[in-house]
Amino acid sequence: MDKRTTMNCMLTRRDKERMVVARCDLSREELIIIGEGRVSGCYEKHAFQIDWSKWWVPKDITAYFRHSANPSVGIRVSRSGPPLFYVLKDIRKGEELSLDYATFEALSFKNMSEDRRKCYGEYVADYLKN
Repeated sequence: MDKRTTMNCMLTRRDKERMVVARCDLSREELIIIGEGRVSGCYEKHAFQIDWSKWWVPKDITAYFRHSANPSVGIRVSRSGPPLFYVLKDIRKGEELSLDYATFEALSFKNMSEDRRKCYGEYVADYLKN
């Protein structure tokens, strides 16, 4: 794990579940993690879909982001390069960092309302914007 990109968050356990929490106060739109991992041609556990038939398999703390319909973290996923994780709202030290999986998973995105899609703006995978 690259200390430069993950020093502001950490993996912890609450109620026997792993989760990522803020190690310090974080500001809206702050880049908190540059994903580390590899591209795969098929889904693997904890993978982020980055194209219609490609997944990013993380080898860092991002594998433990849990889903939330009211997430604190947005992901910028492009067809090339690692995913970038940004803070969507001000977060206090110790708060859980979560993602809305629908912003990068094709089947979930398809079922998302147009209003909800607009809320995420640039924090939707590039391949889903076309």
